[in-house]
Parts: sequence; C-alpha cells; structure tokens
Amino acid sequence: MDLHLPADLSEFVNEEVRRGEYASPDEVVRAAIERLADDARAREDIREKIAVGLAELRAGQGIDGDVVAARMRARIAEHRKNGL
Repeated sequence: MDLHLPADLSEFVNEEVRRGEYASPDEVVRAAIERLADDARAREDIREKIAVGLAELRAGQGIDGDVVAARMRARIAEHRKNGL
C-alpha cells in the first residue's frame, strides 16, 4: 500500500522516528491506524450502550435523574467520610 501524506503529517511521522518513539514510518502509521480502529470500536460500544439505555427508558426502566444525583452525592459523602 502506498500512502501519500501532507507535508505536516509526513514531518510528524519522521519526527516520531527521529525521536526514537518508533523504529520506522511504517510503525508510526500502524500505531495510528490501530488507535483509530480502537477508537472506532469504542464509539460503537458507546452507541450500543446508548441504544440499550434508550430502550430501557422507553420501557419505563429508567431512574429519575434527581434520584441518581442524590445517590451519587450520598456515595461521595460516604467516601469522603471514610477518607477515600
């Protein structure tokens, strides 16, 4: 595969290699693509969780936001009381 990067990105890749962060430009690009793939998987996971949450809300399984906030404040207060 041939990649053509704009000058600024090409310089960034070369600088990463010069600094010793990566052994070659291929490693820099591979790491960037792996991170991009990880991000895409994380976004998809979040979308799925949101879909589940929305379905639960539509089914009446949600918890009122004020109740959640009160529970969180209580937990924070308890942690502070215990020195956590």
